[in-house]
Amino acid sequence: MVLGFIVTGIVFLISGKRRLGIEKRKQLIRKVIYILGAAILFFVFAEGLGRIFKNTRSTVTGSIEKTFDSSQKFGAGSRLRRWDATLKLVRENPVLGEGAGDWKTVKYKYGLYDNSVTPHNDYLWVMSDSGLVGFFFYILLFILAFIYLHRAWHKAESEDDRFMALCLLFGLAGYMAIQSFTFPKKGISHQVMLTLYFVFAVILNNKTRKEGRINIPQWLFTALLILNILIAPVMITFAIVRLKSEHAERIALRYRAKGDHKNIIKYMTMANNKWSNIDPFNHSLASYIAESHYYLEEHNEAIKFYTQALRESPYNPNYWVNRAMAYSKLDINEKALKDLNMALKLNPEYELALTNKAVIYFNKQDYDKASEILYHILEINPRAGKAHYMLGLVHVNRKVLNEACAYFQDAVKYGFKDAQQYIDAYCQTQSAQ
Repeated sequence: MVLGFIVTGIVFLISGKRRLGIEKRKQLIRKVIYILGAAILFFVFAEGLGRIFKNTRSTVTGSIEKTFDSSQKFGAGSRLRRWDATLKLVRENPVLGEGAGDWKTVKYKYGLYDNSVTPHNDYLWVMSDSGLVGFFFYILLFILAFIYLHRAWHKAESEDDRFMALCLLFGLAGYMAIQSFTFPKKGISHQVMLTLYFVFAVILNNKTRKEGRINIPQWLFTALLILNILIAPVMITFAIVRLKSEHAERIALRYRAKGDHKNIIKYMTMANNKWSNIDPFNHSLASYIAESHYYLEEHNEAIKFYTQALRESPYNPNYWVNRAMAYSKLDINEKALKDLNMALKLNPEYELALTNKAVIYFNKQDYDKASEILYHILEINPRAGKAHYMLGLVHVNRKVLNEACAYFQDAVKYGFKDAQQYIDAYCQTQSAQ
C-alpha cells in the first residue's frame, strides 16, 4: 500500500494534477483520506480486541514484534533466512533455474528444514525455479503494463480513463511491493487479479493509439485459436488428475489421524502419480505410503517407497533417516549408517539422525562410538531425553550404575518415561546400598 501510494503520488505530481481535472482530483483526495482513516480505525479496533481477548492470535503490536523477532523463526528474520538460501540456489543455476516448482524440494540443501513451500518473495521464487531467463520475461510483463498505463495517463481523452490508469498504477505498484515479502503468485485469485491489471492496461493503451494501431493478420488469430484448442485437453486432463489426487489424499490423511495404515496405503497409492507426487504440505506422497508400511512392519516395502520419496525430494533429511530406520529393522546396518550420514551431511545437528546412529553403534556394542555421539547430542540439546536414556544404558553395560541412574533420572525429567523401569530396577537398589 505504501509503495502504491508513493508511485502513484509521484506520477500524479510529475505528470501534472490538471490532467485529471478538478472534480476527479477532489474525488481522489477524498478517497485517499477515507482509506487512511479506515486503516487507522481498523488498527485501533484490532489492537483493542487483541488486548481484551487474550486468546486472539496476535495484536498489531504483537505482529510488529514478531516481524522483528531476533530468533529468525518469524517475520523479517525468517524471510531473510529464506532469501539467503534462495540466493545460494540461484547462484548454482543462474540461467534456467532448478525447474518449475522445485524450490520446495531443493531448499533442504541450503539449510531450510521447515515446511515452507516458497521463499516468501515472488521474484526470488521465479529466479530459483526459472532462472534469469524466466525472471526477465516475468518482469517484462510488469514493465510493459507500466509503460501502457503511463501512456494512458498522459494521452487518454477522457478523465475517467485517466482516473482508471492512475488506479491501475496504484494496484500494480502495490502488487509488486507485496511480491517482495510474500507469495501472491501462488494464489489463483491473485493471478486473476494480476491478469485483469494487464488486460485493462492493454485496453487503455489501445484507446490512446487509435491512429497508429497495427492491424494483426487474421492467420495469427487462427493459429492462436488452434494452439488453445490443442492445449485445452491436456490442461483439463492435468486438472482432473490433480483434483482426484488431492481428494484421495484428503481421505488418506483422515485415516492417518485414526492410525488406519492399510487405508492410508490404499488412498495414498490412488493419489500418488507423476503429475501429483508432492502435496501442498511439501511432503512426498510416497513417504506417507512408506511410513504406513513401516508401522505395519513391512520394512522392505517401506524402503521401496522411501527410495521413491528420495528421488522426488533428495535433500530432505527426514526421508534419509526414515529409510535408515527401515534398514536397521532388517539389520542392514551399513546401509542404515550410510543414510544417516547423508542426513547429517544435509543437517549436521539433526538430533533424530544422531540418536539413531548412536542406537546402531550401541546395538553393535561399540559403546565408545555411541557415547561420543550421545555427548554431542547433549551439547546441542541438553534436554534430549532419549540421549540421557541411551547414556544410562551405556553405563549399565559398563557396570557404572551410579552414573547410569543419574542419566536415567535426567531422561525421565526431560520426558522420556521409558527410563523409569531402569530406575526401578537399578537405582532403588543403589540407594539402599
